[in-house]
Amino acid sequence: MPLLFSHRTIVPPTVVSRAVDSRTVLLNAATGRYFALDEVGARVWTLVASSPSVGEVYASLLAEYDVEPDVLQRDLEALLTSLEAEGLLELRHE
Repeated sequence: MPLLFSHRTIVPPTVVSRAVDSRTVLLNAATGRYFALDEVGARVWTLVASSPSVGEVYASLLAEYDVEPDVLQRDLEALLTSLEAEGLLELRHE
């Protein structure tokens, strides 16, 4: 299923995050799997944890970074899909 701007992002209660320098490390305590995010990925994570939809995350990133809209959409979809596959994020269509 393709990522939609209307998808709601939910951080499962088993996922913890910690900032380490300019990176953020995510850990799914239920599986023991972790994921390290660079500075831009860390910004995405902050927005995901506080925004009600993927569309709002996208709009914030588009305003903050000098990036082509289609490139941002592709990269955001790839990151969120990876996080979901690792059990670090849930995407719900509501």
